[in-house]
Amino acid sequence: MNHAQPTSSSAAASNHGAASPSLELLEARQLRDALKLLLRREQAAMAELLVALADFDKRRGWEPLGHASLFAFLVVELGLSKSAAYYRRSAAELLQDFPEVIEPLREGKLCLSTLGELAKVLTEENRAVITPRGDSRRRESRMGEGLRGQSSGFWPGATRSCRSPRTFAGSTSTSTARW
Repeated sequence: MNHAQPTSSSAAASNHGAASPSLELLEARQLRDALKLLLRREQAAMAELLVALADFDKRRGWEPLGHASLFAFLVVELGLSKSAAYYRRSAAELLQDFPEVIEPLREGKLCLSTLGELAKVLTEENRAVITPRGDSRRRESRMGEGLRGQSSGFWPGATRSCRSPRTFAGSTSTSTARW
């Protein structure tokens, strides 16, 4: 009786069904690298969209087009859902009031959902301790301290890429915050 050991590719095929061929390591790494590049492009495009929306809103570009607000423009003209329009409008307003978040946004250190959370708690009074700048280790403690006691439930205890969700210690929420 022949009891040959299955090869790694045949073992993977048997684990995942014959219809899904496994990738070789080199090909998987190439695909991973391509996905990373696409993600960086997506982040850059989102950053540029939000900066352009902030400028469009500041100049009230939606008004001559017959819209009552940027939100209405986003829903009607761009076809965004109300949720997507809300996050983009909130981010555009935040960028107008706190332009220091533009570079971290462009660098992928902030993402759309984080901007929405920041918009809920960032004020002139706490901007010095919350907004990112300088060494990231010092920034971690300044941002965490700056938001203690804020009501949004958002707790940026660390500077994190939007690609790496993290649940923060001491949080009673089961959701993850991203910074």
